[in-house]
Amino acid sequence: MFKKIMYLALITFLVSIMSIVGFSKTFEFKLFGHVPGHIERFMEDKFIELVNEKSEHEIKVKRSIEGEVATSGNLIEAIKAGILDMGASSPSWATSWDKRIGLFETPFLWKSYSHFQNYVIEEGGGEKLGQILIEKAGVRPLAWYSKGYRWMYFTDRINSLEGLRKVKMRTPGGQSYLDMMKIIGINAISVPWGEVFIALKTGLVNGVECPPGQAHEQGFDEVTKYAWPSKHIMGVGYLVINENLWQSLPEDLKDAMNEAAYETSYYMLGFTPMYNQEAIRNMKEKLGVEVIYNVVDPDVLAGLFVDYHMNLAKEYDLVDTMEKILKME
Repeated sequence: MFKKIMYLALITFLVSIMSIVGFSKTFEFKLFGHVPGHIERFMEDKFIELVNEKSEHEIKVKRSIEGEVATSGNLIEAIKAGILDMGASSPSWATSWDKRIGLFETPFLWKSYSHFQNYVIEEGGGEKLGQILIEKAGVRPLAWYSKGYRWMYFTDRINSLEGLRKVKMRTPGGQSYLDMMKIIGINAISVPWGEVFIALKTGLVNGVECPPGQAHEQGFDEVTKYAWPSKHIMGVGYLVINENLWQSLPEDLKDAMNEAAYETSYYMLGFTPMYNQEAIRNMKEKLGVEVIYNVVDPDVLAGLFVDYHMNLAKEYDLVDTMEKILKME
């Protein structure tokens, strides 16, 4: 009888312990994942590493490689619909939901990487702008990061502003990009990202603009022989999550993901400049791309956008935000 009582007591004890620590729920996230070698993949890898560590492996991430269930163009819609849970995107892909989301990709806005980081991360600028995306698209930005300053690449040497204005430049469809081309006087040509290499090779366009890392990833340096460090726009990215899924998480896992996102942003602050510098080195040494500096003084171009900054802020009803960014270092 004593043994039976002890046995039942032991079972009761074990069940109580398991109820406390043995049945913690594991959350599995479907992540829109980029292929190895892309700058977004390095960001994703770091975030996954950190979130696994900080959640004590209560969060597991399964990648869905680009093109399997979504593309960059419809990523926000896929996450909103629950087809995917998370993914890395850029503000320009979300401006159809609200133009204000493209503010951080305004031409000649960021003086340096630290300027971007100080406002977007430390001052909470990303969180403030992210509220628009939560309300309009049902997705929440977690980690904001820089993909680097965008350069321009040409198939022919360009030596002047007049020459620049004759270039057929492939450009994204975001309003800031189109406005920039119009103000400078460049011929903007819309070409899907996946078709840019062929467009350059066939002469449909003879220029393209993006950060050096992306140009090297896509092989644009194989068909463009001149690169100009115009630094006209800083490429911006963010890692987003379905808002309903986020709200379903317990507070400790929200904290773990926020900590992972914060540390990922700072990891990218150091990684991005090195990544783009390595791409430039490969362009020059392995493919013979010539970096040209005398097209137009970037400060002269930046001067064309002083009024544009404030006019855009008034249009977006974000004057205080713009003034704060412009005053910061």
